Amino acid sequence: MTKNYLLVTVFVCSISPLFAQQVGPLVNSGEEIAEGLKLYENDKYKEAIEHYAKVGSHDTNYVWALYELARTCSADSQFVRGMEYCKQGLAHYDDRERLPDFLTLQGILYDNLGQPQTALLVFDSALIKYPAYTNLYVNKGNTLFYQKKYNEAAEVFKQGLLINPYSSLLHFNLGVTALNQGNAVGAFLSLTTYLILDPSGVYSKSSISLLSSISLAKDNIIEAVGKRDQEIPDNFAQIEQIVLSKIALEKSYKPIIKIDDKISRQMQVIFEKLEYDPSSNDFWMQYYVPYFQKLFADKKFEVMVNYAFSSVDIDAIKKYN
Repeated sequence: MTKNYLLVTVFVCSISPLFAQQVGPLVNSGEEIAEGLKLYENDKYKEAIEHYAKVGSHDTNYVWALYELARTCSADSQFVRGMEYCKQGLAHYDDRERLPDFLTLQGILYDNLGQPQTALLVFDSALIKYPAYTNLYVNKGNTLFYQKKYNEAAEVFKQGLLINPYSSLLHFNLGVTALNQGNAVGAFLSLTTYLILDPSGVYSKSSISLLSSISLAKDNIIEAVGKRDQEIPDNFAQIEQIVLSKIALEKSYKPIIKIDDKISRQMQVIFEKLEYDPSSNDFWMQYYVPYFQKLFADKKFEVMVNYAFSSVDIDAIKKYN
């Protein structure tokens, strides 16, 4: 018994230094990732990567760390390195909940690496498995958009909105795409919806800027409308003429709310003139018009305008809210 005890003691003592050499310092992976996320939000990508890289491969948060590494490398334009982390994450079958995130990121990375067709293949195969995952529609549509395939991009964004009508980003992307298609009225409705859903969002300033361009009938809007190659509903065509003529910006046109702004004036005339056509197969007609018609009929126009533009530094809006 004594011999066995001594043998075990010697064995343990002999391997302890080896074990100590192999095992790195213990880290709180949750804290490291949290710190990395803070740095990421402040665009300090390289510093964020240092924190994520501290999470070891045997840690329960390792796959999460791999995703954040891949995402941060992508944001830092380290696309090849990001792809390697992404592939490592996809190889881990112990955390399948993150699979749609990794697949979306992989598609984005392929696109950034100049391989849009491969990116589209990734998105399409992922959508078969995860047809309700919003980010796949967002990024597939983006890939098509940057190839200037606006009609195809619009269809993808529409599909996504039929599944998730609360995705403000899909509304914004569809609005921008509609502008590039020369559909000024459709774009106006989509961008307004973005502001209703996320008035202080990342793209609120961009949405307001685009709405302003439409309201002022700027040259780029006139040019896009002139190049339009798809039909729009007759009602939209009539409204478009009114908007581009800027009749609502004249003093003779009376606002029904306290705010007197070029965007709210054009928005008012659009809502006044909207007519729902149940026989139309136009997406904007079926998706947006019933909502805005009811909102206007229920006298919620002023409430909507003040909420949608609540991030704007205007005294009248601040007092109202």
